[in-house]
Amino acid sequence: MNLQIKIKPNSKVNLLLKDSTGHWVMKVKSPPVDGKANEEVIRALSKLLKIPKATIVLVSGHTHPNKRFQITALPQDEILRLLEENRHTEK
Repeated sequence: MNLQIKIKPNSKVNLLLKDSTGHWVMKVKSPPVDGKANEEVIRALSKLLKIPKATIVLVSGHTHPNKRFQITALPQDEILRLLEENRHTEK
C-alpha cells in the first residue's frame, strides 16, 4: 500500500492526525535534519502497525513535508483500520 502523510517536524509530541480534508498528518518531535524526522515517522508507523521497520519504505518526499511510504507487511484495509484506531483528534 502507498500511504501519503504530511509530516510536521519539531512538534512537542508525536501524533497521528487527519486534517480537515481527510489527509493523514503526523507530528514528530525530531527536526527535519539528516533524515531524523523521516526515521521517526518510520519508527512510529512500525510501532503503531506492529510491523518491522524494514517493511516501511519512504518512496518520495525525502526533503518535502508531503511523503509517500510503501508498506508491504499488511493488507491495505488492515493498515487503514489500524491508522484510524490510533489517530488523535486535534484540538
